[in-house]
Amino acid sequence: MRRRPATRPQEDTTAQAGWMYADLFLALMVVFLATISFVPTFNGNQNLLQKQDQLGATEFTYSQIYNKHLDILYDNFDSALIKQDVDQFIAREKLPSTTDVVFAQVIGGYDSRTEQPTTAISRAVAFSNRLDKELPELLKHSASTMSSSKTIDPNQIVLRLTFAQKVVVSKNR
Repeated sequence: MRRRPATRPQEDTTAQAGWMYADLFLALMVVFLATISFVPTFNGNQNLLQKQDQLGATEFTYSQIYNKHLDILYDNFDSALIKQDVDQFIAREKLPSTTDVVFAQVIGGYDSRTEQPTTAISRAVAFSNRLDKELPELLKHSASTMSSSKTIDPNQIVLRLTFAQKVVVSKNR
């Protein structure tokens, strides 16, 4: 009498699908982080760039982030003092005249016993709005974020500025 061969149970690979998805997501994240480290921005319109390219010279402009931040604690808003602090920082660090503020973080203080963090963020937004109104050129090319901190007094604001210089690269063929 012939014996029926024993069937082995099939391996279930559906549990590994989640790990494959996680690995794919991790790989895509690494590629994304590698590509954003150097992003050129083009000046002018596309027609001008094509004309320059036809002539054999194309000019590219990109921003090079300066690794030192300007962190200043203010008790009240004083646009002249803020402008003076920024100018002194640029001069002290010997940054070129093409330096711009590319990121501004405004941190409002609050008393954790009597206030909520949203109160500090409201103070930071009001400070940022006055900054935009009274010094419009300072943050013209920057992104901003508002934060709160219970380690800062309620009447104080910390302004953290990140600088970048414009670098122009001419490529001749």
